Amino acid sequence: MATPIDSSAHAHHAHFFASGGVPTSVGLNVAGSGYYPAFPSSYYPVGFRDMFPAMRSRFDSFGYSGFIPEGTFKVEEARLHALKEWSALNAKREAEHLTLESTLEKHILSRAASEVEFAKNSLSLLELQRQLFELQVAKAKDTTLDKLVVRKAQADAERAEAEKQITVTLLAKKAQAEAERAEAEVAWVKCQHKKTEKEKAKLDLEMHLVQAQVESFKAQTAKFQAEAAKANAEAQLAAAASTPAPSSGAAPAQQEVKQLLDKLEKMDPCSGGYAWVDRPDEGGFRCEGGSHFKSYAEARAFVAAKKK
Repeated sequence: MATPIDSSAHAHHAHFFASGGVPTSVGLNVAGSGYYPAFPSSYYPVGFRDMFPAMRSRFDSFGYSGFIPEGTFKVEEARLHALKEWSALNAKREAEHLTLESTLEKHILSRAASEVEFAKNSLSLLELQRQLFELQVAKAKDTTLDKLVVRKAQADAERAEAEKQITVTLLAKKAQAEAERAEAEVAWVKCQHKKTEKEKAKLDLEMHLVQAQVESFKAQTAKFQAEAAKANAEAQLAAAASTPAPSSGAAPAQQEVKQLLDKLEKMDPCSGGYAWVDRPDEGGFRCEGGSHFKSYAEARAFVAAKKK
């Protein structure tokens, strides 16, 4: 950026930048007429191409020349005056900038305070809205609770009615099942009674058959006993005929009576199961039942026949 001194220098002292060669003794490898090769229209000296033109002294710009042009001091004074004006202008601008920054900072602080106040008011409003919402929720809960109570009572009534219907149905089914079971039990009892009657009739028939068999066995036993008694009588008669019998009026001795009783108990017991008893007055032996009798002669003949 060019300063006022640069423009005035170019306007009044154009002969400062006249073409001229730079001595080769300074050690600069610069060829040509003494200007930048890349900027042929510029008036910058070749020896100071590493510095900005407005920031170097006019004396230094001619350090490689053998003369000092006229008016150099006036140019430097004008340049110094221009720099002072430019510095004052910059100071004024800096002061205005600081004033603006202070005003802006105050405005920012004021705006921040306003935003804080707005945030506080917003929080208060939100708190009021929250309280209002809680009141509405509580009211809605009360209303909902009443509705729930009514619905619960209605549901309880419906459930009680359903349970009643179910209970009635179950009781009816149970009564019907009990009646059917009772009928089945009655039928089973009747069947068992018929079966018992049949078994009873069968047992009666078997009992009659057994009784008939017993009677037949008794008849056969009596017949056998009669035949045995007849055979014994015949044997006794035969023995009596072959052996002289003692006098019928004389009773046997006591020892003979005992022997005859023992042999009769063993060889010819009473068919009724009674024991033989000596009856001297009757002249023989009689069972205790009184149905059977043997004289002394018959007893001797029976014992003699058994010995043979």
